[in-house]
This record gives sequence, C-alpha cells and structure tokens, in this order.
Amino acid sequence: MAELTWGLIAKSVEDKTTIDEEIDAKISTHTLDPSAHGQTNEALWAHREQEIIDHIDGSIGLQKWVNTKNIIYTVFESLDLWIEKLRTELSVIGQLEIYTGTTLNNLAYCVADVPVMSTFPLFEKNTFFQTACYINNTASGFAYVGAGEAQATENSEFFGFKFKDNKVYACIRQNIEPNVTEYTTEIVGVAHDSLHIYKVQCDWENQEIRFYIDGVLVYTYTTHLPTDFFDRMFSYYAKNTGSTDLIVISNYLMLQADL
Repeated sequence: MAELTWGLIAKSVEDKTTIDEEIDAKISTHTLDPSAHGQTNEALWAHREQEIIDHIDGSIGLQKWVNTKNIIYTVFESLDLWIEKLRTELSVIGQLEIYTGTTLNNLAYCVADVPVMSTFPLFEKNTFFQTACYINNTASGFAYVGAGEAQATENSEFFGFKFKDNKVYACIRQNIEPNVTEYTTEIVGVAHDSLHIYKVQCDWENQEIRFYIDGVLVYTYTTHLPTDFFDRMFSYYAKNTGSTDLIVISNYLMLQADL
C-alpha cells in the first residue's frame, strides 16, 4: 500500500481542496482579521487593557505623537499668561494653589483665555482634559475645576467638576439665551480632600461627555450638552461662604482637542 501524505488529501469527495491548502487559507483569513485575538482575555485585548503599556523603555519617539490634535500640557511653570488671577500662587515647583482666605464670600480663581485659532474647549472638537487636584474643605464654600468659565454669573458654558458640601459633582453649565442653567450629578465615594486625577472626555460622535476620577468612569452626560461658544479655556475657581480658607491645589493640566 502506498504511503499517504495527509496534507495532500482532498477535504472531501465534493471539495478537492487539499488539507494543506485549507489550513493555509484559514491562517491567511485569521491573519487579515483585525479583530483576531481582540476578544476578552485574548492577547490583543490583554495588551490594550494593561495599566501600563508594555513597550520597551525608550522605544517610543516623538514622531509617534498624535498629529491630528491640539495639545496643551502645563505644570504651571508660570502664571503670566493666565488672563484672570485672584489669590493665586505657585507654592512650589509644579503646583498651582488658589486660596480664599477666611474672609466671608472671598473669591479665588485662575482662568485661562481661549487661544487664537484654538479648538479648545469646543464639544464638537472632542475636547479632553485631565488635571490632578486637591480641595481641602467645601463645607462652607464651593469650587469648580473644568473647561470654560467657572463663575456662574458669566454666560460662558462650562463642563468639569464642582465641589460643594464636601461632595464631588459632575457638572455642566449650558447657555441657551437668555438662560444659563447648571446641571450637577453627585459622585459618591470620592473624598476630594485627597489628591485625585479628574478627567473629562467629550464625544461628539456619540453625543456624550464622560467624567472620570482616577481613571474610573463615574458619570456620562447625554443631555444638556454644550451648545455655545466658550469665553474661557479653563478655570480653577473657589468661593468661601464661611470662615474656612478654601484651598484648591493642582499639580498639572493637560488638554486635547481635534484640529
């Protein structure tokens, strides 16, 4: 009896494709499948889900930097170009501090203007911001950290975080003339008197704004989304309604938006 080569045998009487040819075709199809190994707990999924991407140290060059975004990053090297400042200082390297003092109804703020030819912080440009913040005590006062103009008396829109009664809120202020309306949703389980990473991502395609604290999605707004122009790019703001010195500290700020 002649020795058979298994890979050269046809699949069936009806299909003369050899087993080797069928295996090659399956491998080729798998190789070209962009979703291959991307399901939960598979290789690509696990790679994407890692807290720190496992590329070799020193292997990423600046030529890999995204080239379709406006990007701003500051560790508060200077406050000279922040357009509005009150009771604001750079307490140490890389640390912005605003403080109300103990006088009733004192304000403190540090506000950045919208740059010329900038797409910050427009919702339709998928604006993203992230900042590290500590707020000491809002039992007798309140604070805002976010994109736009934080002062509620202004007509500019705002999205970010509000801190009041020692609670943290996802916050949107919508300007539909002649009314300016603020919407807040409490985020439970977050102590704002510890340093946290506060992040907001606008998503124009899906018509939502997502709020994150320390990398965890804590709330998503799908209504009351910004509709108007922003007079200011970013604000740190505090107001004292008692005798406690309300302090807001930030270690850095980064913003990103589509061109």
